[in-house]
Amino acid sequence: MDPNINLVWIGDDEDTREMILQYAAQFGKTFPDAADVLEAVDDGGRLLGFTAVLSTEVISDILVFHVVPEEGGDDTGHLMLRELEKVIGDTGIAILRYIMPRDEKMMIFFYDEGYDIFDGGREYAVRYASLSYSPVYRKNIEEEEAHNAKSIGECTRKEQMALKEFFIDNSIATMDYFNPVLSSVVFDGSDVMGMLLCETKPKGIIIYYMYAKEDHPEYLIDCLRVLDRILSEYKEQDPELMLSFATGNDMEVSLLQHLTGNIIPIEEFVREGIAIKPLKAM
Repeated sequence: MDPNINLVWIGDDEDTREMILQYAAQFGKTFPDAADVLEAVDDGGRLLGFTAVLSTEVISDILVFHVVPEEGGDDTGHLMLRELEKVIGDTGIAILRYIMPRDEKMMIFFYDEGYDIFDGGREYAVRYASLSYSPVYRKNIEEEEAHNAKSIGECTRKEQMALKEFFIDNSIATMDYFNPVLSSVVFDGSDVMGMLLCETKPKGIIIYYMYAKEDHPEYLIDCLRVLDRILSEYKEQDPELMLSFATGNDMEVSLLQHLTGNIIPIEEFVREGIAIKPLKAM
């Protein structure tokens, strides 16, 4: 190993983990407490790169893979990836996967390391500032206050416990992936009646999950009013802000068309790629 690049699994080192979390937040990334974190440092302890992974019994997902610009170069990336493959492969996990930004350099890097590269899911998005041109959006969202929905960041401890049970029952990843201020929920007692889970990206807000109790689409509309109230503060600051849906299924496209009143252009694109490598024979 290059003597100037040292790889360290940080384990329970809370100070280092917090430092890396703060660094990752600068480019819109985060990872939950359960993630395993590997850092690359030089002989003086200067950060060269880091990666965080979260594993099940059969697959490990790379949540963040970052090399500090002008510090470690490709050597740091190669060494971190080889260490991940060795350590994860030794546990018996069969697959390593990374859902990455569609960055050509990053995709070539993983391809050269023996990964299969696939397109991620399609997204459908509108420019948030343009929604005000839609009379449908103004009438249904902008001109009404939320009736029952609230930001998840405002939930009580009891409501947080109900959310945790809902996440488990519906196989939803930990809330650490989502923005609790922008995400919203409607409760009836301890029952979740509607929900939007949003993630913040550079220049965009992605709705990754939405739910409404059967035959009650009004709960989704109410959650969108919460999101709109918060985003309206940023409309003037960032006119390029995009609001998008992560999977582009028929329900989401129909909702987006309804919100825009079919007069605002809906952009279709792929934001991410997927790199997959088997670590052992399946």
